Amino acid sequence: MAQQDMQELINDAKIFFDSYKKDIGESVRKGRKVVFANFGDLASSSPALAEALMSNPEEVLQLLETALEESGLIKNPRLRFNDLPETQKVKIRTIRASHLNQMIFFEGLVRQASEVRPQVVNARFECPSCGTVISVLQIEKKFREPSRCSCGRKGQFNLLSKSMVDAQRLVIEESPESLTGGEQPRRLNVFLKEDLVEPNMEEKTTPGSKVRVLGILKEVPVPLPSGSISTRFDLALEANNLIPLETTYEDLDISEEDERQIQELAEDPEVFTKLRDSIASSIWGYEQIKESLVLQMFGGVKKRSDDGTISRGDIHLFLIGDPGVAKSVTLKFISNIAPKGRYIVGKAATGAGITATVVRDEFLKGWSLEAGAMVLANKGIICIDEIEKMDPSDRSAMHEALEQQTVTISKANVQACYSEDTEVLTEEGWKKYSEVGNLKIAQFDTNLNSIKFLPHKGLFTYKYSDKMHHYKTRRVDMLVTPNHKMLIKKEGGKNYEQYKSEEIPYKRIKALNSGDYVCSNDIKTFKLPGIKHKQKRTHHKYVHQHRDKEIPIDLWLEFLGYYLTEGGVETSPTIGITQKDKENIARIKACLKKLSDVLGFTLTEIEKEEYTKFKITNAQLFTYLSKLGRKSYQKKFPVEDLHLSSLSKEQLEILYHAMMLGDGTSDYKSYGSTSSQLSDIFQAVVCLIGKSAHKGLHYEGRKRGSRKDMYRISLSNMVELSIRKDMGHMKEISYNGRVFCFRTSTGFFVTRRNGKIAIQGNTLSAETSVLAAGNPKFGRFEPLQSINEQIDLPPALINRFDLIFVLRDLPDQAQDDAIATHVLNMHQAKEVKPEIDSDLFKKYVAYAKQKIRPVLTEEAVEEIKNFYVKMRKASQEGESRSISISARQLQGLVRLSEAHAKTRLSQTVDKEDALVAIQLTNYYLMQVGYDPETKTFDIDRFTTKVSSSKRNKIVLLKDTIKKMEERFGKQIPIENLREELKDYSDQEFDETIENLKKSGDIFQPKKGFVQNV
Repeated sequence: MAQQDMQELINDAKIFFDSYKKDIGESVRKGRKVVFANFGDLASSSPALAEALMSNPEEVLQLLETALEESGLIKNPRLRFNDLPETQKVKIRTIRASHLNQMIFFEGLVRQASEVRPQVVNARFECPSCGTVISVLQIEKKFREPSRCSCGRKGQFNLLSKSMVDAQRLVIEESPESLTGGEQPRRLNVFLKEDLVEPNMEEKTTPGSKVRVLGILKEVPVPLPSGSISTRFDLALEANNLIPLETTYEDLDISEEDERQIQELAEDPEVFTKLRDSIASSIWGYEQIKESLVLQMFGGVKKRSDDGTISRGDIHLFLIGDPGVAKSVTLKFISNIAPKGRYIVGKAATGAGITATVVRDEFLKGWSLEAGAMVLANKGIICIDEIEKMDPSDRSAMHEALEQQTVTISKANVQACYSEDTEVLTEEGWKKYSEVGNLKIAQFDTNLNSIKFLPHKGLFTYKYSDKMHHYKTRRVDMLVTPNHKMLIKKEGGKNYEQYKSEEIPYKRIKALNSGDYVCSNDIKTFKLPGIKHKQKRTHHKYVHQHRDKEIPIDLWLEFLGYYLTEGGVETSPTIGITQKDKENIARIKACLKKLSDVLGFTLTEIEKEEYTKFKITNAQLFTYLSKLGRKSYQKKFPVEDLHLSSLSKEQLEILYHAMMLGDGTSDYKSYGSTSSQLSDIFQAVVCLIGKSAHKGLHYEGRKRGSRKDMYRISLSNMVELSIRKDMGHMKEISYNGRVFCFRTSTGFFVTRRNGKIAIQGNTLSAETSVLAAGNPKFGRFEPLQSINEQIDLPPALINRFDLIFVLRDLPDQAQDDAIATHVLNMHQAKEVKPEIDSDLFKKYVAYAKQKIRPVLTEEAVEEIKNFYVKMRKASQEGESRSISISARQLQGLVRLSEAHAKTRLSQTVDKEDALVAIQLTNYYLMQVGYDPETKTFDIDRFTTKVSSSKRNKIVLLKDTIKKMEERFGKQIPIENLREELKDYSDQEFDETIENLKKSGDIFQPKKGFVQNV
């Protein structure tokens, strides 16, 4: 570009920015360096500048930012465009080499998001031959130079400058609605930097978000194993701006005119019918199912009780039925009309595809979070077709998301959240995050309130410069990011719950610093290594020390505790242990005598006026203990040989009591040592046996002459930590450093900062309604069989659904005529208009979700309660004693009632709402919970694998076998057993026998006979 043309463009740019003085001033006032502009404004102000931006975007963007900086208001500014001409819009699949170095934009879903990493993102080189400036995007681990210049020169380019900023890689995938036929979605790497990776951009780039990305398409060199560059290049977009497109119901913008139409519709007494008839209007019939789909879209009210218990508001539906009854069409309709709706097919889904997974980022050499469909549909609806074809392990990944509405990965978000000085409890004690490596870490299971050492699944760390939340009391010291998931409970509450730090609603909370430690593979013995004497010893008292010795682990831990606190190595091969207390002397002596029996050493007891000293003479033991430190401040526990993960809680308690005997106080309230490592291990042991412990410096040795630093571990049985935000225990502070987090199996792990322990973790949100469909095993649904016999799904998963419907294809002349007419009218292009326009439908649902939180009235409560009690009573009066309805269905009734109240935009749940919920519950129970044999409702037909009637038959057969043992002995003839159970059909008898054989209750000792196990 000629110098004269350049100056003209700069002048045009300055004129353009005059019209943006207000926006520039606002950025200055907020301390930001970013100015947002519209391309249309630029084109109106200077067509030449707009045209130059399209043809030479990188250079012109720099020119615009230079002109902006010359205004004197912003130093080193960044210009972000909100839009581009439609001619620059592309699909990911249509991007070609002709788009290189052009400014383009496209839309898609964020599928992966890497950690933010500071790095060189761009380097500018000058060609010595022609003076061309070449910009090279730096995304490989190795710093890359240009491969060649347009003039033909190869190699030896002059480096002009390089930019080192925080950077993040996104993988953008084409959204499903943009695909046609059987097209598979294509992906493209997008690189964000500087302000585009600031924390306030976090929600915009969360996996699952739908976004529009504007930027410059760049080529990415592909290195070959030989070190040379491949002739094939990858493509990546260097983002100029990223704009969120998709909103949840809660975020949908509603104008005053929209609100007027919504209120007008709500006053219509037939509003619920109209909403129902607007669902999949191309499908005839299925009124009850469509009503349920309407209620699913509105949802109930999510509640959090005072004790921390969370009751979900999302409603889950399951459709099972014959082929060709429009299950898939229904699912696709709902996925299209619902904001953040997702449609997936079971056979194509994996656990990671359903929930989420963390994958290795080969570009930035870190980790990326790849969201699954349930996370992608957060605050929306996920539609899962052919759910029975999913792999069993993948279905199990759904359990937590269905009920708890979280997806545990770390069960943690890839975002790091701990300050870099926070330590992690590993099987070798406390470690900085960079020291953990492949060690197992102490993970906390919230369901069992237990701690177990398990392998972690990845470390995430990056540079962070922003606000942190500092929780600090005498027993607490946690420094975490505002979005960190805290495991807390309200003071006085019963259950622990998870909150982002910035969203904790309580002023007074409690956190945990211990739990019930579980070890499934504790060792039974310790192997003391054999030694080689310098001289060739042949006497038996030396020779036996040449081989390894197996010492019972309980005995070894007790001895080790006494030695590390009260003992030391003296002149080779002597070890000494001293003690004053007579009771303790007896305990130590008993331990040493047992150890002497194993190792065969000489034990000498020397009694002084003030203390007793034990001397042990054994070269093998001396050699090993010498490695554990000669001075008291050098003492260390041998974690390399004795991992904490290999010791049971009972074994750790032995070590604890032995160490307390030596360096603990008599009231068991504190422990002191000049060895920092020993203090650390002791604190870890205390935590694992279920006690509270925090480490501090008792006094500094330099202030006491020749003494060493003394560490104190303060002990308590109170494992709950009190934090009072209203008393200044939590402060927001500025932080500039690295943050980290580990991906774990349970989602929580044990941490320590400044000697104070806390249990914390992180989770992904999956507040998603699930609409699933499945096919019977044998093609068509058989009403006489239970649902569990007809679909390959675990009862525990089926039981998570609020409503289950059976869709059957049965010949019926009137119905067949109506369906045929409806379908043929559509093929004649006779438009079937929904009762409510889809846009108004969406806004009506959004308005209800934003504004309406209905509360149960006494009339509704009474109606639901009467139905529940009546159902329970009827089942108990029958012979089968089946369970017709449970508390899970009761919760579902409440959610359905609340959803119906929302359809009326009512702030109260009235009797009419409860009646609709009862009618739908009755309808689905009649389809899947009615036992034709006992003519009663039995939820065991879909919540367990055995119905009550079958269970009763099993019990009766077992009892009959037991009674017949008095006549026939242990082995009962099947023929006689059949005569005793004449009421059983042949099929029932054979099935019951087989069920008992499978469960291991009976077996066939020989043909024609059965016997109790």
